[in-house]
Amino acid sequence: MNWYHKIKLAQSGEYWIDDSGNVLGADGDTGDYNHEGHVIENILSEYDIEYYEDFENMSLDELVERGMTQDEINALTGKMDPRDYAMRNWGWIRVQGNNVQVWNLSSNTISTIANGLFEIYDESVKNETFNLELLSTKKLFNSVPWEFFDSGKISKLRDYQFVGW
Repeated sequence: MNWYHKIKLAQSGEYWIDDSGNVLGADGDTGDYNHEGHVIENILSEYDIEYYEDFENMSLDELVERGMTQDEINALTGKMDPRDYAMRNWGWIRVQGNNVQVWNLSSNTISTIANGLFEIYDESVKNETFNLELLSTKKLFNSVPWEFFDSGKISKLRDYQFVGW
């Protein structure tokens, strides 16, 4: 892969891979929603709240009566990063260029990542490497080839672990 191709991949957009494996565009510069916007929209729709302004006009008691959790309220009000909320609570996977973030990792998650990356980048993904951040343990894995994700063999991941400076 040449340097130009590597730069284009790193700039190629932002996506969510949801818990069902669906890919959602999350580049607010080119689409309707960024990562946070998708999360906010999903939380609000779960409680039949159509607009964020409606949420802002509701009291804490009203939100609790609807069944909204404190974490959901925190994600909606900026006290918690909505992206972290989606990854931790829903198992969503964040993709930004060649960077992938997940909360927990399992063989199933690895397969979901492989399928999502293939959907995003098509055949060209087979020659790519990705940085993987595992948020629950704060571990970083560098230059992980797509083939690793496609294999589903989680035990091989330690070969790519970043060990510090």
